[in-house]
Amino acid sequence: TLAVKIENLQTNIAEKITKNNEYQEQLKTKTEELLTSLAQALESENPENATQCWDKIQGNISNTANQVRAELLKKSNVHKEKVIELRDRKIFASTEKKKKLIAQMRHLIDSKIHASECSKSISKMHKEWKTLGRSSQNEQLWKEFKKLSDQAYEPCKEYFKERKQLMVQNLLKRREICESLEAEHKLLQEGDGEPNISKLNKILSGSEKDWKSHAPIEQSKIKGLQKRFYETVSQLRKLRKSKVLVSAKQKQELVGRAQELSKDDDNKYAMNEAKRLQQEWKEIGP
Repeated sequence: TLAVKIENLQTNIAEKITKNNEYQEQLKTKTEELLTSLAQALESENPENATQCWDKIQGNISNTANQVRAELLKKSNVHKEKVIELRDRKIFASTEKKKKLIAQMRHLIDSKIHASECSKSISKMHKEWKTLGRSSQNEQLWKEFKKLSDQAYEPCKEYFKERKQLMVQNLLKRREICESLEAEHKLLQEGDGEPNISKLNKILSGSEKDWKSHAPIEQSKIKGLQKRFYETVSQLRKLRKSKVLVSAKQKQELVGRAQELSKDDDNKYAMNEAKRLQQEWKEIGP
């Protein structure tokens, strides 16, 4: 019936009014907390925090009404003049810092620093610019700064283009080094005799020197190639270690035989045998 509908409507309206009142009270509490934070920020002359608090307070007030709104406006207006003064000081400071950055960028164009360092300086100045926020002549200063930074970066373009080409060449060279090492390792494994340590040392020292000389390489492609290189180097070092242990044992045996010769009464035989042992010693290698 109509009476029931009216009653339900009144109940819904009453519930919404209650919820709105609760929301208004919650907003009032939050805004009063922000007002306390604002006062502290103003006291410590922190324009960043003060501005953030002020903007949140004004946003909250716009969502209130009637007595709550009037009360919060009154409390916030106490700080309005100080906020404006602090904002103006921040804008002035920001303007001066931006002008200083423009001067630094202009100086960078005339400097002779390496393209890599120049690029880092440009990036650093752009990051600092972003932290400064708004300033007087905001758009005009930005256009001037951007134009100068583009001009300063122009020589860097050629450097990074050449660097990219060099990284491609280095990648190919390092692949060749890996292929050569793997081929040497295969030959040594398939060989009948013991590996030649002097040759192994030459292979290892040469490949490591070549590897270091062909840098830099693109980071996304370096890990797999490094793993391939150092795994082969490790296998060659194991072969060398194995051969060194065998050589040490052989030389120890020669030492024993030489000690026995020192006891021999036949000097001529001992001398000839000693020369033969010396030749064997040389043939064993390191």
